Amino acid sequence: MSRNRVLWLAVAATLAVIVAVQVTSTSQDPSRFIAQADIPTVTPGADVLVGIHLAYCSFVVFGQLAIMIGWPLGWNWIRNPWFRVAHLAMILIVAFEAVIDFECPLTTWERDLRTLAGQAADEDMSFVGRLLRSVMFFDNSWESVLHMCYYGIAAVVVATVILVPPRFRRQPSAAVTQAPSA
Repeated sequence: MSRNRVLWLAVAATLAVIVAVQVTSTSQDPSRFIAQADIPTVTPGADVLVGIHLAYCSFVVFGQLAIMIGWPLGWNWIRNPWFRVAHLAMILIVAFEAVIDFECPLTTWERDLRTLAGQAADEDMSFVGRLLRSVMFFDNSWESVLHMCYYGIAAVVVATVILVPPRFRRQPSAAVTQAPSA
């Protein structure tokens, strides 16, 4: 199977898993999916989930920054197809969720875990949970601004995929050395 086909299958599988998990986590009775949850482990689990969410956002933002810095500097690794396809897929998922007004599955999971642990959204959290949430989340009045940012970042990522395309195949070297004849 070709490398391109594997990349596209990985992107499709990731989208399918995200949609499937979102559907199961937003059912009428979310507790049935975490029915036997141990309450002392739920709060750290929610904190870890916010950390994963922050890492996701950081990958998109800092990945784009690295691409834009590396382009004029000639960094070859920014053209890595695994990196570029993952980066593009991640921001397109976020932009698509904003277009259809679909809450991020990571946000839903975190809220459900905090509810299961008996915590309010911004109260009774650990220090780490409060710290990560303060970096990640804004007041609801910022929602339309954030959606515009998602669209703008997605447009910039698509533009850089066109302007600085990933290299899917190794290019043959220009200099071919010949063995000296005896």
